[in-house]
Amino acid sequence: MQKKFLAGTILSVSLLLVGCSSGSKNVATMKGKTITQDDYYTALKESSTGKQTLQNLVLADALEQKYGSKVKKSEIDKQYKNLEDQYGSSLPSMLKQSGYTESSYKKVLRNGLLATAALKDKQPTSSKKFKDALDSAWKNYTPKITVQHILVDDENTAKDLIKKYEEDPTEKNFSKLAKENSKDTSSKNNGGKIDPFDPKSSNLDSGFTAAAAKLNKEGDYTKEPVKYQTGNGYFIIRLIKKPAKGTLAEHKKELTDQVYTQWQKDTTVMNPIYGKVLKDVDAKIVDKDKDLKDVLSAFYQTQTPTQQQGATQQGSSNK
Repeated sequence: MQKKFLAGTILSVSLLLVGCSSGSKNVATMKGKTITQDDYYTALKESSTGKQTLQNLVLADALEQKYGSKVKKSEIDKQYKNLEDQYGSSLPSMLKQSGYTESSYKKVLRNGLLATAALKDKQPTSSKKFKDALDSAWKNYTPKITVQHILVDDENTAKDLIKKYEEDPTEKNFSKLAKENSKDTSSKNNGGKIDPFDPKSSNLDSGFTAAAAKLNKEGDYTKEPVKYQTGNGYFIIRLIKKPAKGTLAEHKKELTDQVYTQWQKDTTVMNPIYGKVLKDVDAKIVDKDKDLKDVLSAFYQTQTPTQQQGATQQGSSNK
């Protein structure tokens, strides 16, 4: 759960600053030995962790310089509130286990919003690449369906409940049976109802989504128990709502958000975007030692020389 919770994070900002203190040049002492800031800096820049730290610091500062004015505190607070609503009182402990406080994680959320701003700036909805991605998303679009369900331990219990439902095949009766019998404590008190979901891309149990997708008319239900593929038990599923696909115009905002969300998780998309931002602010590694010369190369290696030249021209036009 914690990995999924933090999956969407684009930048994890380390607050480690090296070689910048105006105090003593010694960072540690022992009998017959001192470790200086220079010793520490040399060891750090030769390590992959140190290089990643520098890369994150440069990129975070570049994004802040370019798009800081576009990210509002209210947006960060809204995202954090959504996490509080989702995880409740367990959120602080989850953050602590992952090395965050509320304050430091809000910085991570801010960096994610900065990355989103960069992506939308460098790959706007008017671009051919976005239009192609939107067309593809629309072709594969499936409206979200709404169902209610009952989860029980064994197949015979599920069959008995199906018979009881068939005696009075109404939403009210199904809700009553769910409240009295379902093992799913997160939905039973709501009559077994769950949030609308896309059967093609849902993270729900595969057996559950496959069976739900086969229900066509509102009120249809699974006449045989559905095996829980990733857990123990059997489902009974009743369809509440299955909208028609509609038109692209009706779903354009939803699909636009979907395209940008998927792109933001794709380094082949984001690295060239970050490369353009770094060019915009003229970010360079000035350390003469060869250990750091390739720290920013990840943001350019997916581009051909022609693409890099185009990125420079576009970056200039966006300044």
